[in-house]
Amino acid sequence: LATQLEAGSDPAKIYALAMQWRENDFSGFAEGGYLFRYPYQAGIVLFYYFLSFLFGVDNFIALQLVNVIALLVVYYLLAKLAGFYWIAEEATNTRTIIYRVGEYLNKLDLSFNWIPWFRSDGFEEWKELGFNYAYLQPNFFFNETVPYSRLNDACKLAKQFDLDMEMEFDERVQTGFGYRLYDYMKAFKQNGCWHTKRLAYYQGCLALYNLYVSDKKEDKDLYHTFCKFVVEHPVK
Repeated sequence: LATQLEAGSDPAKIYALAMQWRENDFSGFAEGGYLFRYPYQAGIVLFYYFLSFLFGVDNFIALQLVNVIALLVVYYLLAKLAGFYWIAEEATNTRTIIYRVGEYLNKLDLSFNWIPWFRSDGFEEWKELGFNYAYLQPNFFFNETVPYSRLNDACKLAKQFDLDMEMEFDERVQTGFGYRLYDYMKAFKQNGCWHTKRLAYYQGCLALYNLYVSDKKEDKDLYHTFCKFVVEHPVK
């Protein structure tokens, strides 16, 4: 907080647009403009616009303080534990104790969550095992020998056994595997899972952040497409 570090990458574009709005310049909405391509960023632009009147132009220390306050609020909300995740991705070795754990957690008003891998032992009996929510892993992203049909099969199983779904990707989205993340989004929408299922997201380490800070157009496009997919997902 002792520095006046200027924003970079997308935050810099967003802040610049907020300053344009102060001059009654809304060209960012014009065809081909930043807000034309990414309209869901208009909210944060409006936020920066109002903050600039409260704290002044280019007062980056004030913006950092607002971010710190927001983080503290988020951490407080996260500290209010909502449930537990069972880390074993199959029921083979823990089948005899899972139900008792779930029963205990439910008495404490905590949810019991599971993310089994594709067709793992017990995935179809997740309710009988005592879980409140189960998200099926398609296990599609990581191996290019796994065909697109795997995503369709996973969606069918989710509907058949009342499972929710997980999306998976890692840093390879920037080295030729990005199309496979697009495939998840396409399949989940085409099969109706995006419209009717809860979704969990696995992103290996810094995959999403790396897309965010990348200067490559294809990375930026994937980042914004994925964010739009998440933000507009109708099931919360």
